[in-house]
Amino acid sequence: MPLFIACFSGWNDFVEARIASWENLYLDWLEAAEASDIEVVHFEELQASDEAMTETLRRVTKFLGISPEHQEHRLACLLRYQDGRFKRRKRRAGVGWWFSGETETR
Repeated sequence: MPLFIACFSGWNDFVEARIASWENLYLDWLEAAEASDIEVVHFEELQASDEAMTETLRRVTKFLGISPEHQEHRLACLLRYQDGRFKRRKRRAGVGWWFSGETETR
């Protein structure tokens, strides 16, 4: 068996074990907690449409106890800037203590 195939099968075993570990952790949380202490959000709910995202985020902010007047302001901001324009600008390579002269930003 070629080396790269042997390594790949080991990787699959590793990934399957990590997935099982992750699944068990969250299932334990769900089983141990009171239903009123958990709000499950599926990523697809945030991706489906602006309306679905807004309803999901309203549900989350209500769960977190954020007042309705603050809630609407924040939801409007999220809808306005969902394309990422709110993110910090990337720094040039070599700027800042964490970059060496050869480091490139991604």
